[in-house]
Amino acid sequence: MKRVTAVGVLTAVYGLAVLISKVLKPFGRREGVREIMVVGTFHNPNWFHAHVTPLTRSGVDRVYLVCDEPVDELERLVYLCPPPLLNKLFSRAGAKFIWGLLHSFRVRPDLYMGYHIFPAAVSALVLARLFGRLSSFQVTSGQLEIEGGGWGAENKLLVALQGPSRLIERLAHAVTSEFDSVIVRGTQARAYVERHSRPWRIEIITGSVDTAKLKGADDGERSVDITFVGRMSEYKRPDGFVDVVARAADRCPDIRARMIGDGPLFKEVAGNIAARGLAERIDMVGQVKNVYDYLLDTRIFAITSRWEGLSIALMEAMCAGAVPIVFDVGDLKDIVIDGETGYVVPDADVSEFSARVTEVLKTPGLCERLSVAASTVARARCDVGVIAERWRRHFECLTDGREN
Repeated sequence: MKRVTAVGVLTAVYGLAVLISKVLKPFGRREGVREIMVVGTFHNPNWFHAHVTPLTRSGVDRVYLVCDEPVDELERLVYLCPPPLLNKLFSRAGAKFIWGLLHSFRVRPDLYMGYHIFPAAVSALVLARLFGRLSSFQVTSGQLEIEGGGWGAENKLLVALQGPSRLIERLAHAVTSEFDSVIVRGTQARAYVERHSRPWRIEIITGSVDTAKLKGADDGERSVDITFVGRMSEYKRPDGFVDVVARAADRCPDIRARMIGDGPLFKEVAGNIAARGLAERIDMVGQVKNVYDYLLDTRIFAITSRWEGLSIALMEAMCAGAVPIVFDVGDLKDIVIDGETGYVVPDADVSEFSARVTEVLKTPGLCERLSVAASTVARARCDVGVIAERWRRHFECLTDGREN
């Protein structure tokens, strides 16, 4: 029953969005992008700053953010948070759409942008067409949120599909084709969108890192050998990290690890750590306010996820000088150059992963060399100023048609 309901709802929403987009074509493409309306959900301050801060610094006059609640104050940022009653009556997604619709009569932004295809990007597309403006879809999780209908993504309705749906996948591709701009995080995601959809423009723009907060990355000793940062969920495979540490401990008996993050599997992971006698080796600190302090204190940064776009936590860690060791998923190897800035391990190969951890910790000078290379590459590509400029150029291309 859950799958039938999910298929029905998604078919109706995606089908209606495509119909509205085809009937109501955008106009005013050459007027310039001075104000934008962004629809999304922001689970933590780091994610918020990584994506919203460069938008506010891209040369636009105003960013209207339709979200559940304010996260942090930024210059040129205006929050449009639906009242609690609207959330109760129409759900959080419905409330954001209605609130964005009502405020659009007043502010009339030049471009509407949504994170994740459902529901934020679909809402942005419909609002853009209703008001004759440009639309942008940020494919935050890569092809995971489209392939098979998006059933593997972390969205309750998409998860309710309980398996791949060719119908919803085709509709998702049709929706993606309607956008004026589709933003992806890396080359693999871009290739996927190009194979299946035809939006007006496809651009690779990653999240950003405020490297000014990472002063001292090359100073002092790092007291933690390996760190995991992420939501404690099956999607992030935190138990995979525990497996890696357990195996690496055979050759590095003094290894010290840290896990940062909270989520539904927190207690289960803590129990697994205790049961395997790793409580003194792995420190679970939960959610933290300033992750940069922890990243500056670690030698290795590990990603054991089933899927990633281009992880913001990864970029932050590399900018902080942590050596990345990651499974070969998503677009991680766009920035983790195997053997040069870190190591890319075949997906789910815990044995190879732990071997690389041991190599970095045991080989004289290797950790230091990879650390410098990782920090240099990441800072050049992901600094907030660099990403803000990428957005400025992208908005310029949307309105004047010039190539990058």
